[in-house]
Amino acid sequence: MTHLAFKKYLSYSALIVSVSVACVSTTLSQPALAQVSIAGDWSSSWGTVRLSQNGTSVSGYYAKPDQLLEGSISGNVLSGYWTKNMSARRCTTSRNGSFYWGRVRLVFNDSTFAGDWGHCGDEPTKKWTGSRSSQSTASTPSVPPVASVTSIGGNWTSSWGNISLNQNGANVTGYYAKPDQQLEGTMSGNILSGYWTKSSSGRRCTTSRNGSFYWGRVNLVFNGPTFSGLWGYCGDEPTRNWSGNQV
Repeated sequence: MTHLAFKKYLSYSALIVSVSVACVSTTLSQPALAQVSIAGDWSSSWGTVRLSQNGTSVSGYYAKPDQLLEGSISGNVLSGYWTKNMSARRCTTSRNGSFYWGRVRLVFNDSTFAGDWGHCGDEPTKKWTGSRSSQSTASTPSVPPVASVTSIGGNWTSSWGNISLNQNGANVTGYYAKPDQQLEGTMSGNILSGYWTKSSSGRRCTTSRNGSFYWGRVNLVFNGPTFSGLWGYCGDEPTRNWSGNQV
């Protein structure tokens, strides 16, 4: 290589390095995707939606306090899950103590949102739209917490024997009548949604839960020192009465 050719090579190499550094600098200087605030109340095609937001974490409910929403916001896109006590399709795995759940992907633009939802782990394809019905934001102190959890830990007398409950946040465990007759569930506001399990009962389920084929769903509503609700066998909708009083 001649001296002149070598100088041209060095100049060309320096140009490539300069361009590469400039590209990297430009890439690094790109602003982060702006995160929107979606906390507050929304009117939607699936009922009123109430959301609480902490950074990128979003939680809340739609239509009723026991129909939960949870997810993460990236820019203006909320990706997460819905959970309820009953829906048109039962999933093979549970989420938050329920076999009725699915994915959601909602895009928020100013005072409206549009997106999709689906059953279980399927790709969301069913439409969900809405518009803001309040001007509350995550930074406004007046936004109420979503479905504050009622404390129900302790002992209760009931129509199905004495109940002993332990509570850790929204998670509840315990037993009724005898220590081997288990209760477990999740509190949403003052509503306990979960399951009973025992070694034998009037009906044997086709699938097991906690090692037993004798179990069912419970939905109990607690109001001060009393509760009332329903229970059922296996995955059936609860229809049998259960009530009680705190000791």
